[in-house]
Amino acid sequence: SVSADKREFRLIVLKPSCMGDVPSIYISPSSGRTTPGYTAISYCWGEPSTEHFSHPLRTTLYHSLQDCRHATLPTVLWIDAICIIQTDI
Repeated sequence: SVSADKREFRLIVLKPSCMGDVPSIYISPSSGRTTPGYTAISYCWGEPSTEHFSHPLRTTLYHSLQDCRHATLPTVLWIDAICIIQTDI
């Protein structure tokens, strides 16, 4: 049997904001039982971002975050570059 903590995965919540603002996110664990609807984004190409952000991102992903955020509602995302802990096999 797999323990509950092994079934958890991470989702990104992109906070609502106005165009031109730096995207703001937080990581939210999900158990799979109460998972909200989310959009999956996979990015592994592009130049490293020179933007100020809490997590190192490729420029293409940074611009995607700017484009997909909503003005008044949070946007729930699964982004492989952030949600997968690359050092945890």
